[in-house]
Amino acid sequence: MTVVEAAAKLVPMVGEGGKRVRKGPPTLARESAVKTVVAGDPKPKLDPRTWKPRKQRDGEPPAEFKAYLVGWQEKRTKVAKRLGLKLE
Repeated sequence: MTVVEAAAKLVPMVGEGGKRVRKGPPTLARESAVKTVVAGDPKPKLDPRTWKPRKQRDGEPPAEFKAYLVGWQEKRTKVAKRLGLKLE
């Protein structure tokens, strides 16, 4: 091994804009874990059909939890209407 090769391993490689360059090949995502997104579908986080309300907290009065559920359902309905989705 030459002196230049040894020095190159110690000093990180710098690419465009002063950013570091990866030393090894980038990892590939598993094909089974990759989900295809159909055009027009909202992102899963924003899709109100996948939302779930939180559970009642310890010591939370039932009336307060019921008020939370009403507000949560209104928000879910409003977002679904804006996205043009039908809730079941």
